[in-house]
Amino acid sequence: MSNEYAIIWSRKKDNNFNKIIYIRKGEKKMEDFVSVMLIVGIILHIIAGAFMCDAAQKKGHSWGIFWVCLFLGLAGWLYVCALPDLKQQQNQERIIALLEAGGTDPGGANKSSNVKLDDDLPPL
Repeated sequence: MSNEYAIIWSRKKDNNFNKIIYIRKGEKKMEDFVSVMLIVGIILHIIAGAFMCDAAQKKGHSWGIFWVCLFLGLAGWLYVCALPDLKQQQNQERIIALLEAGGTDPGGANKSSNVKLDDDLPPL
């Protein structure tokens, strides 16, 4: 037997027999590396989903987008980038309503209605 294999004895409870398993010495380290990288990948995926959820909330959408990003990954991130900006749409609808009402603010927030504009140029 060469030095590149490790011997592991195992005992099954069902049949009460011993079994010898030969495993290469480097395999356990590779399994640990893969499991650590999997955990790190999941954590990074959750962090990226949180950032995408924040971007969606800034556009006026709910935090439920986090689950879309978490389960769909890159496709979910692209979906968040393609979402319409609801806050901007509301502002544009308000501007249109103001223009249709003749330029007066229906909420009464426009306090500068007494300002007189002078279009005459000063003499040179």
